[in-house]
Amino acid sequence: MIRYLLVSVPVIVVAIFLISFGPGDYSNDVLFHVTLADPAQYSRGVYVDEFTMPAGKHMLRFVPNGDSPQDLTVTVSSPAFSFTEQFSLHGTKHDMGISEYYTWEYIGNSEINVSSEQQVRITINPHGNVMGPVSVSLGPSHMDG
Repeated sequence: MIRYLLVSVPVIVVAIFLISFGPGDYSNDVLFHVTLADPAQYSRGVYVDEFTMPAGKHMLRFVPNGDSPQDLTVTVSSPAFSFTEQFSLHGTKHDMGISEYYTWEYIGNSEINVSSEQQVRITINPHGNVMGPVSVSLGPSHMDG
């Protein structure tokens, strides 16, 4: 019975993780991606980068876990526009009868509309939790499936 649990729970978690990505391969469409897992990636407690953002509707996406920052403020800005949102980490417990696990997501407005292509700066502030790992990406809204 224990052996069954040790094998089945990780398989279920991996299956849910893979299903959450949905159909299609949009990896070439990702405009920005970073996995923050090391305090050395931050300068004065925040992560900053710059990239070119085309016109259109874009979505921020996260891959958090239970150790990720509870609050994460993301700012994307240029001289022509500014987007700022504070995301809150939310865990959902799933009880499978023989085992239980959590899935994690950031709650907040993740849609960014840009009227013209421009050079932007992204700032990610984990509010002091520079040890908690989280992946952040930005891409076209069609990546949602």
